Amino acid sequence: MNIEVLMITDRSGSMEDVADAVIRAHNGFIMDQVGAGRASALLTHVTFADDVQEHYRAMTMLGAPQLTRQTYSCSGMTALFDAMGTTISDAKRRIEDENWADHVLCAILTDGEENASVAWTEGRLLDLLDRNAVRLDAVQ
Repeated sequence: MNIEVLMITDRSGSMEDVADAVIRAHNGFIMDQVGAGRASALLTHVTFADDVQEHYRAMTMLGAPQLTRQTYSCSGMTALFDAMGTTISDAKRRIEDENWADHVLCAILTDGEENASVAWTEGRLLDLLDRNAVRLDAVQ
């Protein structure tokens, strides 16, 4: 079974207090996947604040770099809709072109509410998810 995980991580200013926990969770997730025999699963990692930054795309779990305080710094507002819409729509096109993934999991780590998106609205994002039969389960 071919799996790709889209990991979307909030790096807005409010995340500073939990930055070390975010780093541990990110790195622990990758180690858990490798330990569970999913080293060849692919991982795309995106962070967001006022902007959306793709750090790597479709890299194997085994080859994915660790998150560190040098690679994860917090500032700015929370453009959650922009991060979700951009990441999911870009990945959908790429995955369809490659015809590779049997399953795609989207993990979103955030502590706050949307307050800075420009390109994506809630309605547009919900339409994208609905058209692609995506189910969102929030874990708190």
